[in-house]
Amino acid sequence: MVAADLDRGGTGRRLRTNRGAGGGGLFRPAGDLDAGGESSGGDGGIGQPAEMIMPPQPPGRHYHVLKLHPVKITLAFPPGRHYIIPVLSLYTVEASMKWMILILPVLAALPMATAAGDFTSASHPGGSSAAEGLVLGCFSPASPPSPTDDWTSQTNAPILASPKMADLTGDGTPEILLTTYDTVNPYGGGWLHAWTGAGSELPGFPLHLSGAPPATPAVGDLDGDGDPEIVQGTWQQLYVLGADGTPFPGWPQAMYLTQSAALADLDGNGDLEIIVPSSTQMRAYHHTGAAVAGFPVTGAHDLTAAAVGDLDGDGDLEIVAGSFVGSGSPTDYIYAWHHTGQAVAGFPFTTAGSVKVSPALGDLDGDGTLEIVADCWVQVGTDQLYVLSHTGQPEPGWPLEIPYIRLSSPSLTNLDYEGDLEIIVGGMSSSPAGEKVYAYHHDGTAVDGFPVVLTNPGAGNVNSTCVTGNLDTDWHPEIVIKGKDHIFALNHDGVPVTGFPVFLSDENHTGTTSPTPCIGDPDGDGLAEIFAASCFNSVTLLDQPGTHCAAAYRWPAFRQNTANAGLLVLPVAVTLNPAGPPIVIPAGGGWFDYTAGITNQSSTAQTLHVWINTIYPLPVQPPVVGPAAVTLPAGASILRNRSQYVPSTAPPGTYLYCGRLGQYPQWWQQDSFTFLKQGAGYGGLGMGDGWISAGDPFPGEGSQTPLIPSGLTLSVSPNPFNPQTALSYRLSAPGYVTLRVYDTAGREVARLVDGWREAGSHQATFDGAGLPSGLYFARLTAGDFTQTQKLILLK
Repeated sequence: MVAADLDRGGTGRRLRTNRGAGGGGLFRPAGDLDAGGESSGGDGGIGQPAEMIMPPQPPGRHYHVLKLHPVKITLAFPPGRHYIIPVLSLYTVEASMKWMILILPVLAALPMATAAGDFTSASHPGGSSAAEGLVLGCFSPASPPSPTDDWTSQTNAPILASPKMADLTGDGTPEILLTTYDTVNPYGGGWLHAWTGAGSELPGFPLHLSGAPPATPAVGDLDGDGDPEIVQGTWQQLYVLGADGTPFPGWPQAMYLTQSAALADLDGNGDLEIIVPSSTQMRAYHHTGAAVAGFPVTGAHDLTAAAVGDLDGDGDLEIVAGSFVGSGSPTDYIYAWHHTGQAVAGFPFTTAGSVKVSPALGDLDGDGTLEIVADCWVQVGTDQLYVLSHTGQPEPGWPLEIPYIRLSSPSLTNLDYEGDLEIIVGGMSSSPAGEKVYAYHHDGTAVDGFPVVLTNPGAGNVNSTCVTGNLDTDWHPEIVIKGKDHIFALNHDGVPVTGFPVFLSDENHTGTTSPTPCIGDPDGDGLAEIFAASCFNSVTLLDQPGTHCAAAYRWPAFRQNTANAGLLVLPVAVTLNPAGPPIVIPAGGGWFDYTAGITNQSSTAQTLHVWINTIYPLPVQPPVVGPAAVTLPAGASILRNRSQYVPSTAPPGTYLYCGRLGQYPQWWQQDSFTFLKQGAGYGGLGMGDGWISAGDPFPGEGSQTPLIPSGLTLSVSPNPFNPQTALSYRLSAPGYVTLRVYDTAGREVARLVDGWREAGSHQATFDGAGLPSGLYFARLTAGDFTQTQKLILLK
């Protein structure tokens, strides 16, 4: 039977197209078309539109069903059958006309196998978007722009899990892992895909799984044999698979799972344990399938995926998770357990509502201990973002009230490279309406340029994790967000990245979470790629111009890494330790000794630059060591005994001796100590000014190609001078140039050049007639390179 209610009651919606999970076409209602119906999308009584599920769209074709007047349509079909129903709607264009012709010819009635009831993607059976905290707006997706991706593939299935990049084949290039619900019976099973960077499936994949898999896969070497294993949970099983998809001995085991597993060496024996929540229990297993002693432990309500790290710096790992009720709760908890299963002192911490998504761990303030970052869904009031110490106490400035962050697991990064970490989380803006991205310093103050409202009319709250990586050529981190029907990218200052947003249709998804994108180099071309999945059907790989460097990535994927640990540990660390501090250099100059160390804390080789700056209280920081290109194997360390000579001509004062790692001149990590120079010197601060570095060399230090181009030269004549002198410089390539003069207090006293200059020789005149006699510094900057010359004005 087909019935059409032709009145104009309700608020009206646009009928939208979709693709069927099994590739066939069907029409089914997803809810009442008028506002406030039983399938209401959440706060504000916003109803969900009915869904027109269409056959897979051929490339370049996009189905649209338009209407000018709101209608309420009620369809009643015998259970167990789907129907293909083409729709032709004829409308008048005059506002005074009160009629509409709706033709719904039923051409075919095709019996098909279906799960009980209609399918709505959810993290657990029977889940709904409203009950699980998703707030939706009335959204009409725009037509997709011309393709900008390397490749796009269709899975014909709903997707709640997030993709992961991991090297399954041992060739140094990662593959892409992603699970989807089943294409025929979504709640009954699922598929584990493994693609190469070119978009082809690995042999043995996709692999069919028993039970729906909303959780994200984890990858790690469980048994320490050098080969990775894949850990994947479903509503029925916990799977452990070899890299080729074959079952690992002792697995699968029957259990009900909706959250992702985490991998960590809990007992310190060199192999990895599996930490996974099942309803109210946090379980832990050895790779053999045996339970870890002390587990499971139990929470008050269902538990989120675990974050794992050494909270208190004692060398042992702790497990952190939140608890939640699917429909929300007035209070809930953040738990922390030792690796033995005992509760950490100060926990559980009571929150103002359900903690729906997994927490993040990181040393936000650089004090040597980890902080816990978690958000919670506040049913009456505004959602809250917590930062807790390892003792379970809120850090100063926290919690913050932030609207609708309940379904965006927080991520950590270093947006400004100032040494501390920032927190990024997605929420929602009411005015102007749209998804919203927030970024905060560790003390709770907003990062400059944030929050940012995404231009995505009608979208609701961000329900995925914001990830970070190097997409362009400036070596600052960019933020990637999967919003409703679009992939967004923001620069570190909140400005949209050129070329974004990119259309990726979610096709009327009504589930509670969206897949989080990931960033890496799965095609091995040395450039960064974004891999993203829609909530239904489509996956895409987007090539970016930025150089791929894993050491520069802070949170490139859901739960940060392939182990799903939710822990930010910087991949490479640098240490500088002076011998016999405090260091005082006499007026006549002298040496000091120190040790410099570099450690690769990641599981992959890292290639970067290392250099040392002397930072005087002036805007002049030329390197006195390096930059040297260094490649560190996974887990490798370099320790060097070094000596530094400070010439008598060095200006007096307190210096910062600073070791840095990164892609020169952009640094990602640094360590430093101070020394005092006595006397009254007038020299420069670089290697060409009498500064001598000696001792054990870093790899490549003696033979590296200079990264400061020989074609950038600055000379001054006459010098000393009174009152004018000519500053001559030569450029090997055209570019933007600044030439400024500073006094010894670091104040700019003259700006001689500030603009584009062609390659070749140039000259500028500095007039010191209005300045007192003394020492000045001229700094020439072209692109990323800087050269400094001292100026002596004698009157």
